[in-house]
Amino acid sequence: MRARRSTLMVIAALAAASLSAQAPAEAPWVANRPGFAEPPQLVARGAWQVETAVGFSYGRFGVAPASTSPTMLRYGVANGTEFRVASDGYCRSPGETGTVSGACDLSIGMGRALAKAHGWVPELSTFGYVKAPTGARAMRAMHLQPTAELSEEWALPFGVALDAMQGVTFADYAGTSTWSGFATLALWRSVAPRVRGFAELAAEEMTLQSAARRSLTAHTGFAFQLRPHWQVDLDLTRGLSKGAPAARVAAGMVVRP
Repeated sequence: MRARRSTLMVIAALAAASLSAQAPAEAPWVANRPGFAEPPQLVARGAWQVETAVGFSYGRFGVAPASTSPTMLRYGVANGTEFRVASDGYCRSPGETGTVSGACDLSIGMGRALAKAHGWVPELSTFGYVKAPTGARAMRAMHLQPTAELSEEWALPFGVALDAMQGVTFADYAGTSTWSGFATLALWRSVAPRVRGFAELAAEEMTLQSAARRSLTAHTGFAFQLRPHWQVDLDLTRGLSKGAPAARVAAGMVVRP
């Protein structure tokens, strides 16, 4: 009887070990927020994630701040491939003749992993978006607006990660159409358990046609992972050029069910 029990216990232990080995590993946490750069990591196949925030941009004294509520839905359609739907949400923009507000245009995009990190070779992904004129009349663009991006991340000594992103986009507002480029460098490091801080320098919009539309910004902030699938974050931005807002603050949240 005792031998039979021992045999059953061994079988049960082997079965548990087999099931544990076959169980899928927990997908690593990835998030686009905070900051301007989009890191190259993609959500796992079959996983979906919602990233949202509320942001306020400040310009001249005496003028009400502009506000947005950027939101992105991410879904892993395959290993190394991600589908995205994004929008700046409800936007409010004060101007010389009054304040305009309404829903902003919707973007649909895809992300594709190109390379895994190896030594000094960075993790590399590419992203493509098309923004459609789907927003409120006051906030709507005139035409489709394509965007192409390349994103890299290097793992540096002392637990530091260096993120870089470059891209081009076609902007068309108020009857003006132009191609512009953007680029950014960001340093990330864990500053406490479940808390990561960052500093970033971003050329958010660079065009030859108009100096007023050249936007250079500096960012800092943190991301706090409350639970395995919950994150809250803060992004503080300082404008460094005439085309950038004087200051911007955004508080966000990321949820993966």
